[in-house]
Amino acid sequence: MSGEKMIQKFQEKVQAATNVATPTGAGVAGVGALTFNEWLALGGFLLALGGFVINWYYQHKRYELMKQDIENDKT
Repeated sequence: MSGEKMIQKFQEKVQAATNVATPTGAGVAGVGALTFNEWLALGGFLLALGGFVINWYYQHKRYELMKQDIENDKT
């Protein structure tokens, strides 16, 4: 393998490592930027949001069933 090919292979490997390291470093910095209390607040918010979505979904299904029952009673 010639010197130029070795340099090119090395540059490709460094570029691949850089493509992985940049988002990983950004993610680690983002995780480290929040305190424990902020993580708990974020978790509480996500749980509340999930509860809201689940509640909305089942209330919507309940409404549809009630509407279907009313239509069936009319016939």
